[in-house]
Amino acid sequence: AQGDVEDKPGPPKGRTFWPTAVVSRKESAARRRREKAQLTLDELKKEGRVHVKVQPVSVFLLRNGTVISIFSRDCVNFAEPIMARLQEPDTGVRMSADASLLVQSLLDLVVDSAFDVVDAFHEKVLELEHDVLLKPNIKAISRHTFDLSLLSGDLALHKRTMEPLKMVIYGLRRYDEDRCAALAEPGDRELPVQGFMSHKAKIYLVEADETYAYLCAGREQADVHDHVEYILSTMDTFAGMAENLINYTFNVGSHPTCHINTYLSRRLTMATIIFLPLTLLTGYFSMNFEAMWSVDLHTDLFFWEIAIPVMTVIISLFLWPDFKRMSHYVQKRLVERRKRKLIKRKLAGNCREVISGGVFFEEDRLGRDEWATGHSYTSYSTLSAVV
Repeated sequence: AQGDVEDKPGPPKGRTFWPTAVVSRKESAARRRREKAQLTLDELKKEGRVHVKVQPVSVFLLRNGTVISIFSRDCVNFAEPIMARLQEPDTGVRMSADASLLVQSLLDLVVDSAFDVVDAFHEKVLELEHDVLLKPNIKAISRHTFDLSLLSGDLALHKRTMEPLKMVIYGLRRYDEDRCAALAEPGDRELPVQGFMSHKAKIYLVEADETYAYLCAGREQADVHDHVEYILSTMDTFAGMAENLINYTFNVGSHPTCHINTYLSRRLTMATIIFLPLTLLTGYFSMNFEAMWSVDLHTDLFFWEIAIPVMTVIISLFLWPDFKRMSHYVQKRLVERRKRKLIKRKLAGNCREVISGGVFFEEDRLGRDEWATGHSYTSYSTLSAVV
């Protein structure tokens, strides 16, 4: 057994084989490929998306009335409005000395900042709707579809971001005392349970000096939970609008193809209507029977004596609606041409009258008469004013 172990071939000298190192290199290469693909995707999405920066906020409320709020480095100035209110002696947050009301104010500030995101998405949806509906461009359909897909995905992502905040607010309002009762000691079950949130903080009554009107100006003042509900429902509405616009862009993109197919089908139908009777008659006159008086006793003129009336009846019968539309179109163009000639003739006559001097337009004459009779308005034509 010892000889077998010694004779067993090992790794070559000067080179060590480490499976873990190989796996790590493969993972690093795969990670670099993913990062490169993500950078490329972010570069493509840069122009067509609403740039929203999401930062975590942690708030701790202790029993002794201490509130600890933790923000990221980029959001250090986020709570400055609340800090300014705490420094003023006559504000509700300062006078109540209620720590739960301070937590409510922080939550209200977080929710109010989400209104800016909703406004940005609203502007983006209106911009895309304007481009898609009022300025349909076949060449820009792919770009519009890409932007709308990004918008729909971002709306779904931010809706998922707001859902936990909604559950937190609802839990603080509804289950604060129940959770405190569940955490109480067995010997303290008979004592009245006091939750972390006060009654005023639970109700989220919004008064003029406690709503941060400068943050939510123009919005209906209501509690924080209603604000979150409004934000989520608005995002659902925007997502539905984006989906409808995507369907519309696909319909607009397929319209030229359908139009071309319809046009070709009409042309083929007209060709069939014209040549199918001729094919039938040609097949009849080309039969090689011995006794055929229509072939033996007549020339090819007899074929056309039959074909022309048959073609006239068939074409008139099947293409009568097209003839009516063509007649209506010709009449309309003739009327428009007659009107243009009449307008040119009047303009040429008016120009000759102005050049000859002393003669005004009929509108000028009407304006001068009205001015002479004391009316307060006068109508002058553009050409007279320029002359």
